[in-house]
Amino acid sequence: MIVFARSMLALVALLECASLALALSPAEARLDPPANDECWGAVPVSLGLGDPLSNAAATASPPSFACGSGGSDLWYLHVATCSGTLTADTCEGSDFDTLLEIFAGDCASLASLGCNDDDCGQQSRVAVRVFEGASYWIRVGGWSGDTGNFRLRLACEPAVATPYEVSWQVQTKPNQGSIYAKLKSTWQHEGLVRSNQSFASGPLREGAWDLDARGKAMAVLSIADLQRIVDDVYGSGAVVLRAVRDLRTKLKLVPGRPGKPARLQLAFQFRADFGWDGEIQVKGKLAGTEIQR
Repeated sequence: MIVFARSMLALVALLECASLALALSPAEARLDPPANDECWGAVPVSLGLGDPLSNAAATASPPSFACGSGGSDLWYLHVATCSGTLTADTCEGSDFDTLLEIFAGDCASLASLGCNDDDCGQQSRVAVRVFEGASYWIRVGGWSGDTGNFRLRLACEPAVATPYEVSWQVQTKPNQGSIYAKLKSTWQHEGLVRSNQSFASGPLREGAWDLDARGKAMAVLSIADLQRIVDDVYGSGAVVLRAVRDLRTKLKLVPGRPGKPARLQLAFQFRADFGWDGEIQVKGKLAGTEIQR
């Protein structure tokens, strides 16, 4: 009898373990993180209100949220369809406390443009300056790792643009012994100065300005724009900028007055490595005058 009882107890224990394993298997399967759990797996998204989504299986990924303690985040990639203001929100159709952040750059060197928690109830809304054709990474997470269902909505409002006639001058000086020549180029381009504090002309597509503590305008030039400027001098892909340093800019914006057009003046210089121990120095300036029609 004792042997039989022990056998029955062992059988019951075995069945309980098997039942527990069967109960855990579906849950464990659900906990497998999705492909866009990290930046490198970001899912492309377009304008409008997206389908219902869930972050139940998401994990926390770097960098930390700039606007609070967040986790269980998912990543999305948006290529801007306008130069203006991109607004992202989770205000409609979300049932948990969300955090939302938008980045520029790439997954290896993300630059936070804006982050928000609780702009619309417990949901989030972020508005940032964007440039048509540029890529932006959008991260949706939960406060302290909160999870649930959400819907991501994107909208892009084009900035009001004023046309300019722009004259360019660019000088380049590769290091001694380089296969590339020292060149000086001049161009004429139409340009745009936009109401969202951005400007564009020719190869310069992502120019922007911010105001310093004294209220003075400071130019902000992207690495992509600097590469396009060099491409205009040497041809696309001939000189690939590996690392840019010592970038200096000087910007002057003169508002228009009755009978006098607005003007823009920009001077810039930088040094860059382009491989095989090569270095190039670039100096440029452009002067723009508002086209009055």
